[in-house]
Amino acid sequence: MFLRVLTTAVLAAGMAVAQQQSQAGAMNGGHRGDGDPGNYGAVHIERQSKFDQFAYKLKLTKDQKTEAQTAVDEARTQAMAVQPLLLKARQDLATALVTGADTQAVNGLIASYGPLAAQVAGIEAKVFARIYATLSRNQQSKAAQTFPLLAESVEEKEMGGRDSRGGGGR
Repeated sequence: MFLRVLTTAVLAAGMAVAQQQSQAGAMNGGHRGDGDPGNYGAVHIERQSKFDQFAYKLKLTKDQKTEAQTAVDEARTQAMAVQPLLLKARQDLATALVTGADTQAVNGLIASYGPLAAQVAGIEAKVFARIYATLSRNQQSKAAQTFPLLAESVEEKEMGGRDSRGGGGR
């Protein structure tokens, strides 16, 4: 009796796994894996960009999305001028902390990092205000919660695929 229950459970588990793989393949356009024989049917799902997530959450119209993308591209260009300085300031600060630099030197590096970070934050806030002005009342009511996505989309693909907060990009 125990053997029958165990066999039934194993078969049910196997069928459930097979069904999940089949459904995952269907969600991925019928493709499971990338043809690599060592991949064993892994599903590769392409993630939306931060901007696309922002646009989706606010349900931007095609025209709004185009206008917002233009604004983000312009903001990204402005941020690109600051990003190398921000990265260098962060690296200098990390080096000072690792090498045991004195408190005064570390505080000086922190003081130089702050205005650069504030400059990027200002760029992000200005593009958010520009896009916010184009939104309907309903969209505006949801806009505040989407600001982090917009800020990350400004920094996306900067500094070798990482945003200025050190998070992973593509």
